[in-house]
Amino acid sequence: MKKITLVLVALTLLALVVVSCAKPPVVEPPVVQPAEPVATAPTVRDLQKGKPFLYVGTGQGHPVIALMVQGFLDACEKYDADCKVLLRPGFEDSDFIALQDQALALGSSGWVSSGYSPYRPKNMEAIRQGIPVTTFHTPMGAEDMPGMLAWVATDVRFYGKSAAIAIAEKVDCKGPVAITQNTFNDTENEASDSFRAELEAQCPGIEVLPTEIEGGEVSSSIAKAATILVAHPDLTAAFGTTGASPTTWGKALEQSGYEPGDVVVIGMDYTGPNLDLVKAGWVYALVGQPIYEETYRCVELLVDSLYGRSVSFGNVYPSPIITFEDLDKYYAYAEKIEGSLDK
Repeated sequence: MKKITLVLVALTLLALVVVSCAKPPVVEPPVVQPAEPVATAPTVRDLQKGKPFLYVGTGQGHPVIALMVQGFLDACEKYDADCKVLLRPGFEDSDFIALQDQALALGSSGWVSSGYSPYRPKNMEAIRQGIPVTTFHTPMGAEDMPGMLAWVATDVRFYGKSAAIAIAEKVDCKGPVAITQNTFNDTENEASDSFRAELEAQCPGIEVLPTEIEGGEVSSSIAKAATILVAHPDLTAAFGTTGASPTTWGKALEQSGYEPGDVVVIGMDYTGPNLDLVKAGWVYALVGQPIYEETYRCVELLVDSLYGRSVSFGNVYPSPIITFEDLDKYYAYAEKIEGSLDK
């Protein structure tokens, strides 16, 4: 029995020696896969590939044009886009077309341009070159410039009618009533036509004078309005379809010896000077065209196009009639925009 026990003890000790001498198993380290590089979305400038968005226009120095340009520039800053402004003084069609030629020579990843009919052939040339074209201030049909990316504008006929309704009520359908434009162009023509038609519908038999051209130069515009006042001393109202019209009519009335409110004036755009004329009573109301918002939105649409996002062809913004009661709201807006112009 003792022998068996000794044998068992010996075997146990031997087993322990063998186990203690055995090499530990080799544990292979886990294979670490190299991390995949994190893909970063391309920036707007990456997608532009050195070709800027271009604002093409005339009217340099005009306060309304300044707000349009600022809308373009502010959107470019917001999206960190490469942008360039091509601008000339005055409103000559030949100057605009020359700038379009310059824009075609420069190359571009997108245009913000006028949709007025004289400029459509060059816009179409850009489209044929593969440049996305957005237009502002004029509603467009798909057939007007086939292949155009999008337009941003207000409903011109609607605000023409709204101005007519406001004047009809204010003058109790008594005329004569004057209409003035900066130039004969698609947008202002449509505004004048819709104003005239609605005023004659609201006030059958009212005298609406032939449309006159103010032009873009302030002193000559005031002189033109003063001439109308001399020819029609019983004038009850005037509708001006351009952003300079409040100054044109307000200053002509003041210089001609009228009192604030003697003639009911509705003009365009909520610039600070125009709001001042409403506050002083020389102008009854303003059409709040979305002049800043239009060009800002055009840039956003160009950015969306670069990223392959869906883009709406027609983009309509409202144009409310701004009267004395609305001034605080629009002064705050005008100051915000005009403050950015001083930067």
